[in-house]
Amino acid sequence: MNKNGQVAYVQNGGFEHLFIINKISGIAYGFGALILYALLCLFIKPIRIILKIALCGLFGTLLLFIVNIMGNFSGISIAINPFTAIIVGIMGIPGIFLVIVSNLLF
Repeated sequence: MNKNGQVAYVQNGGFEHLFIINKISGIAYGFGALILYALLCLFIKPIRIILKIALCGLFGTLLLFIVNIMGNFSGISIAINPFTAIIVGIMGIPGIFLVIVSNLLF
């Protein structure tokens, strides 16, 4: 390594590898890490929203399945599809009543 700390020679298995380390490359790596962090922060929110909608859809599917099992005794059956599952998952119990009423009206 020279007195400026810019060039380092490393002996590795009989081969010499030259690593050039200077201030500009350090700044470039730091800037790249900052950009990567900013991009990850941008994509975390949409991923959370998508996961929340998927979880609501699974919860809605479970509720619709329970309503269909109970509906066998009263003659009510609701088609389980992504639209009804997400509505019921987001709205909860009022969503079930909304789907039942819309199913009876249409």
